[in-house]
Amino acid sequence: MIELVTSSKLTKQVFEKLPLLSEKELDILVTGEEGVGKTRFLEELNGTNDLLKLNSENFFNDLEIFFQAKTLKSKKSIIIDRIEELDTASQSLVYKFLETRTIQFSDKEVGGITSFYFTSRLSLDELGLKKIIREDLLKRISVIRIHIPPLRERKEDIPELTNQLILFFTKKYKKKITKITEPLAEFLLSSPWFGNITELSNLLSTLVLFANSTVLDIKQVPKTYLKESKELFSKKIEVTPGVNLAQYEKEIIRVNLELQNGNRERTAEILKISTRNLYRKIKEYDL
Repeated sequence: MIELVTSSKLTKQVFEKLPLLSEKELDILVTGEEGVGKTRFLEELNGTNDLLKLNSENFFNDLEIFFQAKTLKSKKSIIIDRIEELDTASQSLVYKFLETRTIQFSDKEVGGITSFYFTSRLSLDELGLKKIIREDLLKRISVIRIHIPPLRERKEDIPELTNQLILFFTKKYKKKITKITEPLAEFLLSSPWFGNITELSNLLSTLVLFANSTVLDIKQVPKTYLKESKELFSKKIEVTPGVNLAQYEKEIIRVNLELQNGNRERTAEILKISTRNLYRKIKEYDL
């Protein structure tokens, strides 16, 4: 497991709260972009990686699967991931869970849940303004809230994260990597990392897996990746007078869908909206 890195001032401000919250019976909302490490933070907070994680988009299906597998019986802390994707019925059920400290599904239930953890790719303000989550539920789950900043805002963390990830993948793939070149190190520091730690991890995993020497170099980074990263980082949005907001939104969605080869989940992550909301926009703009 990758250790938490606290080199940057922003990260230190987040993780210095861990001792105050650690292993206590609390309900907590953790916000941050996709891939910033929200689940990893909650694992550290809870003192274990043995947490039950329910996906909001498939909430009822996940509940059914976990009850069938009898997974819930040993769990006392639950993560409800991507709360912005909870539908109305699921939100009502979650509110009932919080009231009773019991997970219920059909005629089955497991009580004694000590902590409910919630994650969202949207900020608390966005959740409130967009009225995605019913007001009473949002107030209930956001009494204690933690925001984890994106990797591009805490680049001091990148060198240590890089070292840890390379060490992890060298053991996993039975490789021997002794160093990375200066050009690669500079590239890693200058990249925008819209996919955050997950994107960094995926790239380093690929580099280590296909490495044919003990040194990692920028020449091993796929050319398409270098081009896309440079374009995404340097492009500026041109504003044309007289063009309404809806037209810009439609074009932004269209371009990102193309960049992600039609992958709607990845596009939603980049645009910081729920998959459900993206589907609605695609239908609305006939994309």
